Amino acid sequence: MSTSTVIPTEYHLLAFVLIGVGSVLAVWFLSSFVLKRQGKRGLSLTQAKDEMEFRKAFFSIVGMIGIAISIIFTASEISVAVRAENREQLYAALSKLAESDAQNPEVSAAALLQLGKLGATSPDDLPALVRIVNAYLTANAKFPVLEHENTDVTRPDIEVAMLVLSDLVNKRSDLGSLVRLKGLDLRYLRANELSMPHARLIDVNLSGASLSGADFAEGEFVSVTIENGNFSNVNIAGATVRGLVIRGTPHTNTNFCESSPQNRRIEVDDQVRWNEEECKK
Repeated sequence: MSTSTVIPTEYHLLAFVLIGVGSVLAVWFLSSFVLKRQGKRGLSLTQAKDEMEFRKAFFSIVGMIGIAISIIFTASEISVAVRAENREQLYAALSKLAESDAQNPEVSAAALLQLGKLGATSPDDLPALVRIVNAYLTANAKFPVLEHENTDVTRPDIEVAMLVLSDLVNKRSDLGSLVRLKGLDLRYLRANELSMPHARLIDVNLSGASLSGADFAEGEFVSVTIENGNFSNVNIAGATVRGLVIRGTPHTNTNFCESSPQNRRIEVDDQVRWNEEECKK
Protein backbone atom coordinates (compact mmCIF):
# COMPACT_ATOMS: atom_id res chain seq x y z
CA MET A 1 0.00 0.00 0.00
CA SER A 2 1.42 3.35 -1.01
CA THR A 3 1.37 6.30 1.31
CA SER A 4 1.65 9.98 0.50
CA THR A 5 3.17 12.74 2.59
CA VAL A 6 1.07 15.86 3.07
CA ILE A 7 3.07 19.02 3.78
CA PRO A 8 1.14 21.41 6.02
CA THR A 9 0.47 24.93 4.76
CA GLU A 10 2.67 26.51 7.43
CA TYR A 11 5.70 24.57 6.07
CA HIS A 12 5.05 25.97 2.61
CA LEU A 13 4.98 29.46 4.08
CA LEU A 14 8.22 28.85 6.01
CA ALA A 15 9.90 27.61 2.84
CA PHE A 16 8.92 30.78 0.99
CA VAL A 17 10.26 32.94 3.82
CA LEU A 18 13.60 31.08 3.77
CA ILE A 19 13.81 31.42 0.01
CA GLY A 20 13.13 35.15 0.29
CA VAL A 21 15.84 35.63 2.93
CA GLY A 22 18.27 33.56 0.90
CA SER A 23 17.54 35.67 -2.19
CA VAL A 24 18.31 38.88 -0.30
CA LEU A 25 21.62 37.47 0.98
CA ALA A 26 22.52 36.24 -2.49
CA VAL A 27 21.88 39.69 -3.98
CA TRP A 28 24.02 41.27 -1.24
CA PHE A 29 27.02 39.02 -1.79
CA LEU A 30 26.64 39.11 -5.55
CA SER A 31 26.61 42.91 -5.48
CA SER A 32 29.85 43.01 -3.44
CA PHE A 33 31.51 40.58 -5.78
CA VAL A 34 30.47 42.51 -8.89
CA LEU A 35 31.68 45.80 -7.43
CA LYS A 36 35.14 44.32 -6.89
CA ARG A 37 35.23 42.95 -10.44
CA GLN A 38 34.15 46.30 -11.86
CA GLY A 39 37.00 48.00 -9.97
CA LYS A 40 39.48 45.59 -11.57
CA ARG A 41 38.09 46.49 -15.02
CA GLY A 42 39.09 50.10 -14.42
CA LEU A 43 35.56 51.51 -14.02
CA SER A 44 35.12 54.36 -11.63
CA LEU A 45 33.19 53.75 -8.43
CA THR A 46 30.34 55.93 -9.72
CA GLN A 47 30.07 53.96 -12.95
CA ALA A 48 30.15 50.69 -11.09
CA LYS A 49 27.43 51.85 -8.70
CA ASP A 50 25.20 52.93 -11.61
CA GLU A 51 25.51 49.51 -13.17
CA MET A 52 24.84 47.83 -9.87
CA GLU A 53 21.72 49.96 -9.29
CA PHE A 54 20.29 48.61 -12.52
CA ARG A 55 21.09 45.06 -11.51
CA LYS A 56 19.64 45.52 -8.04
CA ALA A 57 16.47 46.94 -9.54
CA PHE A 58 16.19 43.82 -11.68
CA PHE A 59 16.69 41.55 -8.68
CA SER A 60 14.15 43.58 -6.68
CA ILE A 61 11.52 43.13 -9.38
CA VAL A 62 12.20 39.39 -9.49
CA GLY A 63 11.98 39.27 -5.71
CA MET A 64 8.66 41.11 -5.63
CA ILE A 65 7.24 38.76 -8.25
CA GLY A 66 8.37 35.82 -6.14
CA ILE A 67 6.76 37.28 -3.01
CA ALA A 68 3.51 37.95 -4.89
CA ILE A 69 3.43 34.37 -6.18
CA SER A 70 4.04 33.00 -2.69
CA ILE A 71 1.24 35.14 -1.24
CA ILE A 72 -1.20 34.05 -3.95
CA PHE A 73 -0.20 30.41 -3.48
CA THR A 74 -0.59 30.59 0.29
CA ALA A 75 -3.96 32.37 0.04
CA SER A 76 -5.15 29.73 -2.41
CA GLU A 77 -4.13 26.92 -0.06
CA ILE A 78 -5.89 28.63 2.85
CA SER A 79 -9.01 29.12 0.74
CA VAL A 80 -9.05 25.45 -0.25
CA ALA A 81 -8.57 24.44 3.40
CA VAL A 82 -11.46 26.68 4.50
CA ARG A 83 -13.77 25.25 1.85
CA ALA A 84 -12.85 21.72 2.85
CA GLU A 85 -13.47 22.52 6.51
CA ASN A 86 -16.82 24.09 5.67
CA ARG A 87 -17.85 20.97 3.76
CA GLU A 88 -16.92 18.78 6.71
CA GLN A 89 -18.97 20.98 9.05
CA LEU A 90 -21.91 20.94 6.65
CA TYR A 91 -21.89 17.14 6.40
CA ALA A 92 -21.56 16.83 10.17
CA ALA A 93 -24.55 19.12 10.74
CA LEU A 94 -26.66 17.28 8.16
CA SER A 95 -25.69 13.97 9.74
CA LYS A 96 -26.92 15.18 13.13
CA LEU A 97 -30.22 16.28 11.63
CA ALA A 98 -30.64 12.94 9.86
CA GLU A 99 -29.74 10.71 12.80
CA SER A 100 -32.52 9.14 14.80
CA ASP A 101 -31.47 10.93 17.99
CA ALA A 102 -31.94 14.23 16.18
CA GLN A 103 -35.55 13.96 17.34
CA ASN A 104 -34.12 15.48 20.49
CA PRO A 105 -34.80 19.19 19.83
CA GLU A 106 -31.60 20.31 21.57
CA VAL A 107 -29.48 18.17 19.23
CA SER A 108 -31.30 19.51 16.19
CA ALA A 109 -30.97 23.09 17.43
CA ALA A 110 -27.20 22.71 17.75
CA ALA A 111 -26.93 21.34 14.20
CA LEU A 112 -29.09 24.18 12.86
CA LEU A 113 -26.88 26.75 14.57
CA GLN A 114 -23.88 25.15 12.86
CA LEU A 115 -25.60 25.59 9.50
CA GLY A 116 -26.17 29.23 10.37
CA LYS A 117 -22.47 29.76 11.09
CA LEU A 118 -21.56 28.26 7.73
CA GLY A 119 -23.60 30.96 6.04
CA ALA A 120 -21.09 33.56 7.23
CA THR A 121 -18.10 31.79 5.63
CA SER A 122 -19.74 30.10 2.62
CA PRO A 123 -21.71 32.71 0.64
CA ASP A 124 -21.94 30.35 -2.34
CA ASP A 125 -23.79 27.83 -0.16
CA LEU A 126 -26.43 30.28 1.10
CA PRO A 127 -29.22 29.11 -1.26
CA ALA A 128 -28.64 25.47 -0.29
CA LEU A 129 -28.56 26.33 3.42
CA VAL A 130 -31.85 28.25 3.13
CA ARG A 131 -33.48 25.26 1.43
CA ILE A 132 -32.15 22.84 4.07
CA VAL A 133 -33.48 24.87 7.01
CA ASN A 134 -36.79 25.46 5.21
CA ALA A 135 -37.09 21.71 4.63
CA TYR A 136 -36.38 21.06 8.31
CA LEU A 137 -39.23 23.36 9.33
CA THR A 138 -41.56 21.76 6.81
CA ALA A 139 -40.83 18.34 8.29
CA ASN A 140 -40.75 19.23 11.99
CA ALA A 141 -43.12 22.18 12.52
CA LYS A 142 -46.19 20.74 10.83
CA PHE A 143 -49.45 21.72 12.55
CA PRO A 144 -50.10 20.77 15.24
CA VAL A 145 -46.89 20.56 17.24
CA LEU A 146 -48.07 18.62 20.28
CA GLU A 147 -45.70 20.36 22.70
CA HIS A 148 -47.46 23.65 21.92
CA GLU A 149 -50.73 22.27 23.27
CA ASN A 150 -49.30 22.01 26.79
CA THR A 151 -46.86 24.92 26.94
CA ASP A 152 -46.63 28.50 25.73
CA VAL A 153 -43.01 28.14 24.59
CA THR A 154 -41.90 27.28 21.08
CA ARG A 155 -39.89 24.08 20.78
CA PRO A 156 -36.21 25.11 20.71
CA ASP A 157 -35.35 23.54 17.36
CA ILE A 158 -38.27 25.30 15.65
CA GLU A 159 -37.38 28.69 17.10
CA VAL A 160 -33.69 28.27 16.26
CA ALA A 161 -34.58 27.17 12.72
CA MET A 162 -36.62 30.34 12.18
CA LEU A 163 -33.86 32.57 13.55
CA VAL A 164 -31.19 30.81 11.46
CA LEU A 165 -33.39 31.14 8.38
CA SER A 166 -33.74 34.85 9.13
CA ASP A 167 -29.96 35.28 9.48
CA LEU A 168 -29.33 33.50 6.17
CA VAL A 169 -31.92 35.56 4.29
CA ASN A 170 -30.58 38.73 5.91
CA LYS A 171 -27.25 38.12 4.16
CA ARG A 172 -29.00 38.11 0.76
CA SER A 173 -32.56 39.37 0.80
CA ASP A 174 -33.39 37.77 -2.58
CA LEU A 175 -33.05 34.37 -0.90
CA GLY A 176 -36.32 35.06 0.88
CA SER A 177 -38.08 33.92 -2.30
CA LEU A 178 -36.83 30.40 -1.48
CA VAL A 179 -38.69 30.41 1.85
CA ARG A 180 -42.07 28.69 1.74
CA LEU A 181 -43.63 28.00 5.12
CA LYS A 182 -46.85 26.04 4.62
CA GLY A 183 -49.10 24.37 7.18
CA LEU A 184 -46.79 25.14 10.09
CA ASP A 185 -47.38 25.57 13.82
CA LEU A 186 -45.22 28.53 14.87
CA ARG A 187 -47.14 29.42 17.99
CA TYR A 188 -45.29 31.35 20.72
CA LEU A 189 -42.36 32.09 18.41
CA ARG A 190 -40.03 34.78 19.77
CA ALA A 191 -38.56 36.35 16.66
CA ASN A 192 -38.46 40.12 16.91
CA GLU A 193 -36.63 41.78 13.99
CA LEU A 194 -37.19 38.65 11.89
CA SER A 195 -35.88 39.15 8.32
CA MET A 196 -38.18 37.40 5.82
CA PRO A 197 -38.62 39.63 2.74
CA HIS A 198 -40.20 37.79 -0.23
CA ALA A 199 -41.08 34.80 2.00
CA ARG A 200 -44.41 32.98 1.59
CA LEU A 201 -46.45 32.00 4.66
CA ILE A 202 -49.41 29.78 3.84
CA ASP A 203 -51.79 28.34 6.45
CA VAL A 204 -49.48 29.23 9.35
CA ASN A 205 -50.50 29.62 13.00
CA LEU A 206 -48.52 32.41 14.71
CA SER A 207 -50.70 32.74 17.80
CA GLY A 208 -48.76 34.03 20.79
CA ALA A 209 -45.82 34.90 18.55
CA SER A 210 -43.84 38.12 18.98
CA LEU A 211 -42.81 39.51 15.58
CA SER A 212 -42.22 43.14 16.46
CA GLY A 213 -40.01 44.84 13.88
CA ALA A 214 -40.12 41.91 11.46
CA ASP A 215 -39.61 42.43 7.72
CA PHE A 216 -42.04 40.66 5.36
CA ALA A 217 -41.77 43.15 2.49
CA GLU A 218 -42.88 41.76 -0.90
CA GLY A 219 -43.86 38.56 0.89
CA GLU A 220 -47.10 36.62 0.97
CA PHE A 221 -49.59 35.85 3.76
CA VAL A 222 -52.33 33.34 2.97
CA SER A 223 -54.59 32.09 5.77
CA VAL A 224 -52.22 33.21 8.53
CA THR A 225 -53.48 33.62 12.09
CA ILE A 226 -51.86 35.54 14.92
CA GLU A 227 -53.74 35.74 18.21
CA ASN A 228 -52.50 37.28 21.48
CA GLY A 229 -49.12 38.02 19.96
CA ASN A 230 -47.26 41.14 18.80
CA PHE A 231 -47.36 42.42 15.22
CA SER A 232 -46.11 45.96 15.79
CA ASN A 233 -43.65 47.82 13.53
CA VAL A 234 -43.83 45.07 10.91
CA ASN A 235 -42.84 45.88 7.33
CA ILE A 236 -45.33 44.39 4.85
CA ALA A 237 -44.71 46.87 2.01
CA GLY A 238 -45.80 45.33 -1.28
CA ALA A 239 -46.80 42.06 0.41
CA THR A 240 -49.76 39.98 -0.70
CA VAL A 241 -52.05 39.61 2.32
CA ARG A 242 -54.93 37.25 1.59
CA GLY A 243 -56.52 36.15 4.82
CA LEU A 244 -54.45 37.55 7.68
CA VAL A 245 -56.41 37.14 10.91
CA ILE A 246 -55.31 39.21 13.92
CA ARG A 247 -56.96 38.92 17.33
CA GLY A 248 -55.93 40.57 20.57
CA THR A 249 -52.60 41.45 19.05
CA PRO A 250 -50.95 44.90 19.09
CA HIS A 251 -50.12 46.11 15.58
CA THR A 252 -48.90 49.65 16.24
CA ASN A 253 -46.98 51.30 13.38
CA THR A 254 -47.67 48.40 11.03
CA ASN A 255 -48.92 50.05 7.85
CA PHE A 256 -51.28 47.51 6.32
CA CYS A 257 -52.12 49.97 3.54
CA GLU A 258 -48.60 49.46 2.15
CA SER A 259 -49.50 45.88 1.27
CA SER A 260 -50.74 45.01 -2.22
CA PRO A 261 -54.25 46.53 -2.61
CA GLN A 262 -55.35 43.89 -5.13
CA ASN A 263 -54.62 41.04 -2.72
CA ARG A 264 -55.54 42.43 0.67
CA ARG A 265 -57.92 40.87 3.15
CA ILE A 266 -57.15 41.53 6.78
CA GLU A 267 -59.39 40.67 9.69
CA VAL A 268 -58.68 42.49 12.96
CA ASP A 269 -60.64 41.38 16.04
CA ASP A 270 -63.39 39.85 13.86
CA GLN A 271 -63.72 42.93 11.65
CA VAL A 272 -62.50 43.20 8.09
CA ARG A 273 -60.12 46.15 8.04
CA TRP A 274 -57.81 48.11 5.79
CA ASN A 275 -59.79 47.76 2.59
CA GLU A 276 -59.08 50.13 -0.31
CA GLU A 277 -61.63 52.70 0.82
CA GLU A 278 -60.31 52.79 4.39
CA CYS A 279 -56.73 53.16 3.17
CA LYS A 280 -57.68 56.13 0.99
CA LYS A 281 -58.84 57.96 4.10
